[in-house]
Amino acid sequence: MQRISRASIQSKVTFISRYLVIYGLLFIMIAIMTATSYSKTFLSSQTIENALKSFQSTEVLLAVMGREMPPLLQEYEEEVPDLSTSKFVVDALTDIRLGDARSLLGREIPGLDAYHTEILIAGEGTDYTTLPYESPPPEDFFSSAEDKKDTPPEEDIVPEEASVLIYHTHTWEAFLPNLSGATKPNEAVSHDETKNIVNVGAMLKEELLKYNIQSQHVKDNVATELKERNWSYPDSYKASREIATEALAKNDKVEYIFDLHRDSVDKKITTTTINGQPYARLFFIVGKENKFYEENLRFVTELNKKLNQEYPGISRGVFQKSKAQGNGLYNQDLSEKALLIEIGGYANNNEEIKKTVEAFAKVFSEMYKGDMEVNAQ
Repeated sequence: MQRISRASIQSKVTFISRYLVIYGLLFIMIAIMTATSYSKTFLSSQTIENALKSFQSTEVLLAVMGREMPPLLQEYEEEVPDLSTSKFVVDALTDIRLGDARSLLGREIPGLDAYHTEILIAGEGTDYTTLPYESPPPEDFFSSAEDKKDTPPEEDIVPEEASVLIYHTHTWEAFLPNLSGATKPNEAVSHDETKNIVNVGAMLKEELLKYNIQSQHVKDNVATELKERNWSYPDSYKASREIATEALAKNDKVEYIFDLHRDSVDKKITTTTINGQPYARLFFIVGKENKFYEENLRFVTELNKKLNQEYPGISRGVFQKSKAQGNGLYNQDLSEKALLIEIGGYANNNEEIKKTVEAFAKVFSEMYKGDMEVNAQ
């Protein structure tokens, strides 16, 4: 019979003790957070969330179990990480990844926090140097928002068969070629819906009609909503959620929800040439925190693939954001087929954008037709 040495036993006891301490600390933190809920004081931390998710990792569990069952490590050698206790604890409890300077510098250097944006599907030329960038409007922009008009807006007339909802969280996002005197990304803003992203929504509605797809286009000025509630820019998605929810209440046939935006990076990144014609490139954002995350991801993955197959290079890819960088939800819990679509950038012109909208409508209509055939079976 093989005897187990005292040193081996001591090593196993030490290893188990370390993880019992870690788990114990996590239970204490959770208990504190639960207790504070009775006094209506809530603790919320991305670091705590990341720590908990680290312990849910399949790879980490394999590494821990493999310490006690060596054959398991041999079977899943490629999947199991080199689990250094100190490295693991630092990563889990501080969200600083040793060997990745972005995880530390992203908190200290303005703009570098974009590293939190994860590239799920990289389009042509997409890497961490070409990540999407959101440029907030000037501070005095919201104070200039017009009050609501007394007459109901045109979009309140909802098509009976509308299965697509188009709306805009950042209605002010405009395009420099449409604005006189504006030259910088943060100057590409306007309340005029013929010059901003709302016009792109109108283009999409018109193109979808060519494929007999009815859509409801909500044009409510979110800047006005923020001003009336005395809310600020970070509350944009809270305001647009009310708008989208109200629109959905008027039509229970809506299945697809599109929140249209435009990016704030250079034109060389947001533009491509396909068959000798210029197109504004688009991309998709998936909110990591929404309950329909898996469903939305499957939908956008297929759509993105078909777009690049028919129009090579038109998509910059699919990106994922958590609460650490961005909203994290993006109202995508309102439908299993809710998309945040960024079409072009601040420097793209109407011709480039129109071509991309036409391409998107064509590819989407093919998927839409497929969905209808499946539902009819």
